[in-house]
Order: sequence, then structure tokens, then C-alpha cells
Amino acid sequence: MARPVVAKCRTGGRIFWAVGLWNAGIRQAILVENDNHLEAQMTTTLGSRAPTASRWRPISVASIGLLVASAVCVAFAPALMADGYSVVRHSISESAAQGLERAWLARAGLLLLGFAVLLLANHAGDGWGPWGRALHRTYGVAVIAAAAFAHKPWLPGSADGFEDFLHSAAANTVGFSFTIGVLIVSLRRPASHRWRRTLDWIAVGAAFLIPMIMFNVDGVAGAVQRVLFAIGYVWYGQEAASTPSRRPAPR
Repeated sequence: MARPVVAKCRTGGRIFWAVGLWNAGIRQAILVENDNHLEAQMTTTLGSRAPTASRWRPISVASIGLLVASAVCVAFAPALMADGYSVVRHSISESAAQGLERAWLARAGLLLLGFAVLLLANHAGDGWGPWGRALHRTYGVAVIAAAAFAHKPWLPGSADGFEDFLHSAAANTVGFSFTIGVLIVSLRRPASHRWRRTLDWIAVGAAFLIPMIMFNVDGVAGAVQRVLFAIGYVWYGQEAASTPSRRPAPR
């Protein structure tokens, strides 16, 4: 770093010293920025992944860890249900329904999924774009809301209709934001990312088809919904593994 300029005049010495130090800091920042820009250009030219500086690796690890923990909770939640619950017929939301003593595991799974996506969307970079990040943040918030406001119970008993309505609104928001969010991210991908674009379209197709199957084919809602969740876990896991090394520049 360049030495600060110190004026001989006592009254203005500190001012000139601060100006010199500030100028030297700017020159150093420009050099660092140029190095980062050159590194990004080299990475793009070689066709490799975005640079993964060590300071961002914990974000990928944390996101994947939350996703795995969520999947484990959702997978094992039916084991805590009373006799009569079926993973084929009953939805994930019904394993987190109102009035169930052991609904906490499924609700924890939904909360973990919501936090994982919020964390990932906060560090997704320019690959998702502002609209993609906004939609996936909406997805994360809606999943948390679906855990906070429970589905009506599948067992006979009283239910809070307004809470069930809020849960349904959150669930609809989850489906919409995931479908459009994945589509927007896919449209921003380079053509060379064939595998990831294929996964995008699988996720979008499943998000369209599976809800229609759930509402039009009796007795399979739980099974097909779990397929959709599995696709979502894989999609977000792939995105977490490819998290860029730096946040996008502020706009």
C-alpha cells in the first residue's frame, strides 16, 4: 500500500494524511477488483463452475445439511402417526395436521426446508436473477407458513377452519412460487448446462402434473406429493452444491 501524503503544514497535516490514505485505499481496492474480474473472466472462458471461495463454502454445506435434515424428518414423520395413516393416501401436510400429538416431526421438516431455501436464495447470485431469488424466497416463507398453520386433521375430530384455509393459501403459494421460480432460473442458464436445465424441466413438469394427479386420482395423493418433494430436494440440493462464491453486486 502506498504511503500516505503528509503535509508540512501542522494545521492541515491530518487532513492531507487522511486524503492520502484514502487514495491509497482506493488504489488497492481497484487492484483487488481487477483481480476478481480477471478470475471471473478466466472461469467463464474455461467453462468451469463459478469460483468457490472458502468463505462461501459453509453456505453450501449449511443449505445441504438443512435439506437433508428436512428430508429425514418428512420421511420418518409417518412412523409417528396413528394407525390408519398411509404414505400413499395421506399428504405430508396431514402428517403435520392440527390436533396430532406427534405432528412436530413433519412440521420441523417443513420449517427446515423453508430455512434452507431462504438461506440458499440469499446467496444464489446472479444465476437466479432478482425475480428468481424473490420467488424462491417466497417459496421459503410459504413453506414456513405451511408449517405454522396446520392442515385440518385426517382423524375424526374438530378442526380450525380458518387455520386450514391459511395452510391451503400457503401451500398454493409454495406450488406457484416453486414452478415459476424454477422456470425463471432455467431460462437464465447457459445452454452448456444441459444436465441442470434437464432437471429444471423435470421439476417444472412435475410441479404442473402432480397437483392435477393429486386432485383427480383417488388414493395416491400422498405418494405423488412425496415424489414432488423428492424432486424439489434434489433441485435445491444441486443449486446448493453450485452456490457461487460471492454475492451479487448491490444494485
